[in-house]
Amino acid sequence: MNHITDRTALEHIITNMIETVTESKEEIVRITESSATEYSAIQNELKELTDKIEFYIEESDRLDRLVKAAKAKLVQVSKKFHIHSEQEIREAYERANQMQLERFLVQKEEMAAQQRRNDLERRLLILEDTIERAEKLIGRVSVVLNFLRDDLQQEYSDMMKKQEMAIGVFEAAERERRHLAREMHDGPAQSLAHILIRADLIEKTFDKRGKDEAFAELHELKKLIRGALVDVRRLIYDLRPMSLDDLGFLPTL
Repeated sequence: MNHITDRTALEHIITNMIETVTESKEEIVRITESSATEYSAIQNELKELTDKIEFYIEESDRLDRLVKAAKAKLVQVSKKFHIHSEQEIREAYERANQMQLERFLVQKEEMAAQQRRNDLERRLLILEDTIERAEKLIGRVSVVLNFLRDDLQQEYSDMMKKQEMAIGVFEAAERERRHLAREMHDGPAQSLAHILIRADLIEKTFDKRGKDEAFAELHELKKLIRGALVDVRRLIYDLRPMSLDDLGFLPTL
């Protein structure tokens, strides 16, 4: 009963995964289409801005010439104010101011258009990167979706057949881990603890009884170390017998 329940739950998970990936793919497609639409609109706006900027540059150059002419006229009437009426001088002054104001406004419009163009060009770069990434992601998601719909179904069927074998392997591995932990505790771990105690004893012997007795204790300590080394080598051999390299897995098994 538990096996049937687990199988139903797993099938439900796979179905949900397929639905989620499908929805994600559709959302990525929508993002790509939206980005492409915005990209096209920005390109059109950039073309219009380029035309405007060219117009502003030409208009600014024209107004520059008019400003120079108006200033020259103002200087002329100012120097010969005695032969020009007050009305003529006022008109020359107002003309020069008007030309300067118009040039300033055109230059301001040109700067705003250039700033807008720079912003749009940066936005285009971001959209290009977004579209490129989204298209790559759509391809990858399609591969995953095909895998979930086709390959995973077969993998799932094979997996169910191998489930009991896999559980047995995991249980055997867990038993081997517990066995190895006991071996380590009863073997090298105990030996290392004895070695540590013996090392402390050698220090005390050297201080209280002299170096001769300390050397004797040191000799016993070397025996303990050799014994611990033997235990470690035995554990290493048990983990990977040399026959694996000489004969292969099946003959060794």
